[in-house]
Amino acid sequence: MPDRRGGQTSASSQPNVLEPVTVEECALTFIMDFEARSLSAHCVLVLVGEEAAPEVCLHINECLQIHDVHVEGTDLRLDFVLEKCLPTGLAALEGSQMMRVMLPQEAWTSGEFCSIKLEVKYRVLPGSTALIWMDGSDHDDDPQMAMTQDQPGWASALFPCMDEQAVRSSYLLRLWVPENMLAIAAGGRLQEPAAHMNGHLEYTYRFDWKMPARSLTFIAGRFGQTSGSFASFFGLTPPGSIQKAAEEFEDSLQPLHDALMHMFEDDDKSGPAGGPVLQVVLLPARVCPQGGRGVLRLLILPMYMLSTGKAMLYALELCLVKAWLGISDCALSWRDRWLCSGLELYVLQHLMRDAHGHAATMLHLSLLWRGFCRAAQQHPEHGAESRPRCTARAWEKRLGELKELVGGDLAMYFWLGQSLSPQENEALVRRLRGKYRDVPISEEAALAALKGFSELTMDLAEWPPDDWCAEQLRKQLRAASSLAEVREVEKVASAWEDIIPVEVVGGSENKLNKLIIRTAIHVKVKWTVLQQLFFLDLIQDSTSIYRDSVVHIGNAYGFNASSNVDVLRRWCVILIKHNCQDHVGVLETCLELQCEVAHFSSIFSAMVERAQSVTRWKFIAQRLWNSMQPRIHPLVQSHIFRILDIGGCIGCF
Repeated sequence: MPDRRGGQTSASSQPNVLEPVTVEECALTFIMDFEARSLSAHCVLVLVGEEAAPEVCLHINECLQIHDVHVEGTDLRLDFVLEKCLPTGLAALEGSQMMRVMLPQEAWTSGEFCSIKLEVKYRVLPGSTALIWMDGSDHDDDPQMAMTQDQPGWASALFPCMDEQAVRSSYLLRLWVPENMLAIAAGGRLQEPAAHMNGHLEYTYRFDWKMPARSLTFIAGRFGQTSGSFASFFGLTPPGSIQKAAEEFEDSLQPLHDALMHMFEDDDKSGPAGGPVLQVVLLPARVCPQGGRGVLRLLILPMYMLSTGKAMLYALELCLVKAWLGISDCALSWRDRWLCSGLELYVLQHLMRDAHGHAATMLHLSLLWRGFCRAAQQHPEHGAESRPRCTARAWEKRLGELKELVGGDLAMYFWLGQSLSPQENEALVRRLRGKYRDVPISEEAALAALKGFSELTMDLAEWPPDDWCAEQLRKQLRAASSLAEVREVEKVASAWEDIIPVEVVGGSENKLNKLIIRTAIHVKVKWTVLQQLFFLDLIQDSTSIYRDSVVHIGNAYGFNASSNVDVLRRWCVILIKHNCQDHVGVLETCLELQCEVAHFSSIFSAMVERAQSVTRWKFIAQRLWNSMQPRIHPLVQSHIFRILDIGGCIGCF
């Protein structure tokens, strides 16, 4: 990368593009181009793998002056300001560490438009298991390369994020990859077609809305054919790695691969490529933007998201559906984006069913649906940061693509209806009923449709008797047994909402004891884990449950000592919400059982939220953090530290 001296950038000027970098063997370069007028932000770079030798170079077109460097746990933080006529700053990072670059607010007091470029180049030694370039071409004039990782835990991921979630930012993410590779930025909008530059491609993605805490970047390679043996397909790759990957792929990724092929019904025959250790999945080309039919691509997923089969499915759901649907193009408001998240959950259900052979029950769909609705409520339908919503015609256009993705199930129509006004929704559903009258509908799709149908203004009796869609819904309504699990859980939750503490006027100890005697054994012995989770989900969202009732629920139903990590984690969030400070021991037990980011994040986030009104929870959160920190992974430490730091639960109060 040639050294460039930057000049002042105006608000209307185009961002400077650094000179192309020749992609060397075992090297990959990311270019991030941040644009802002008034923003206090930082970049977090996670590098895992002692065998990797990354080089981190900061190229600032306004020139960089680093004025503070300090370490916080596994975070290496560099605070810098922008000044003119100073040499370009350079910082190097080695080993398994995290780098955070912060831009102080003082750097933007002038109000001038500034552009910051961060170059991240990964290099590994030849033969290293951390990162391998592979040449699978049979012809010298048609090179075909792939990037893969050989061991769980050796991974690299780039996380753009912000200190203040309320601040709106705009930045470009430039990815330079070889010509036969494809770059996908989840959550980003492709600014322009990929540009050919000196033997490689430059992909430019723009992020111009209020960003979540992280954004994942995926790299995919393109292959002309995948027939033949596994070893010959990858050509010069070390035989040991290929043999290991091939064996494990047959055991765990083959069902997933078959499910994907079945879901997308690709016309071209394809063979498997990858493995659970390599963590790669072969997808049809039309999954990827501007892919073109008949060309297969190799998708690389971050290792830390793929520790279990369930995690792999969620990782696929994140990148696969967003990349194919082009969410940033069709979802113009926050509510619409969360709606697309609901669609992703539905696609995930199809993937889980096809890969593992179990049908999605109404209970499972209800649980996912409640989570989606709760997330949607956190973002206002209209606000200062939102854009105009999609029209009914725009959603109808997307349905043509959704039909190809998931078979045009009726449930999709009702999920889309959550984004429209009642009048638009009714008109949309009536048009679609005629268009897809003869399309088969699966049982779980009809159940999911019922979930959405219960919130619609239309009466099923108004539909014509010979309407196919209405008949499918009537069949499900008559099958009351299919909803028995849900109704039973909702009945118990409703009974607890009617319980008033004895100390309060109107409270009855006799009523409380009867409820416990009638339900305790049944809940502990008969209920499935999914029913327990659904019950806790109802309790968590309820505003009619007293703290005294929460204590009785935990003791009577055994939630305080549950052996299921998911049940215990959700129960801990409820304890924190209801200010049960005398149950800190339950929180400690839950944190000791599981060291994954998802479990720690939900508990510590709940404590930070509760600490805003009850200061005592700051001390509890800090004490739990100090006791758990030495026993958790450095990446988890960094994630939780940021949560506590932003919430004011670190240091003196």
